[in-house]
Amino acid sequence: MLGPTVKGAELIAHAREMIALNERAVTAMRRPALDSPIRLGMPADFLERDFASAFGEIRSRFPKAQLSVRTDVSARLAEDVDHGRLDLAFYKRAPSNAADAAVAFEPMAWFGKGLASNRSSDTVPLVAFADGCAYRGEALRSLRLAGREWSIACEARSLSALVGAVKAGLGYAALPIKLGMRKSLRHASDLVDLPQLNAVELALGVAEGCNLPFARAIGGIIAERCSLA
Repeated sequence: MLGPTVKGAELIAHAREMIALNERAVTAMRRPALDSPIRLGMPADFLERDFASAFGEIRSRFPKAQLSVRTDVSARLAEDVDHGRLDLAFYKRAPSNAADAAVAFEPMAWFGKGLASNRSSDTVPLVAFADGCAYRGEALRSLRLAGREWSIACEARSLSALVGAVKAGLGYAALPIKLGMRKSLRHASDLVDLPQLNAVELALGVAEGCNLPFARAIGGIIAERCSLA
């Protein structure tokens, strides 16, 4: 019976080793890189949600996973995930048909205390996050559409600062209704004539080249546990 020569048998053995090494390499590339921190971005107000249980479930399902969390305004978060500076990010925006996943819609309302003058012709003093925040963008869109004058009375860098400014009566803030209620803020519609606000869309973006199923699994846990889905 014909068979390979000694050299041929050695070559076949080496070829099998190379195939096995290649298969292990492909498997390793497809496996989530649990040893590297997963760079997660989110707006600052997300930390006000039920993150303890979300991180607890992530640690339970992915015990080796490491998260590196950064908060920022939505526009920068979307840009950073597009350019690979974040692996995945939750961010707010006007409703759209973009390719990234829409997780939820958050109805918006005006919040604030009564000011000295509340005539519809008055300039509206705003309390808002920095430029690039979806809440601020929706507030300005609605005011411009209504032909209302506005000014930034307070530009807050954190949610606690924004809430404090609203409670101090510095101006009005456009916020998700649930968030305003959690912070015991008063609906400004009871006090002053302000234009209607559209809902803000919450999206989950995943960087190109990131392990998609793994990233979406973590995103899904956060969305569910934080009552976003």
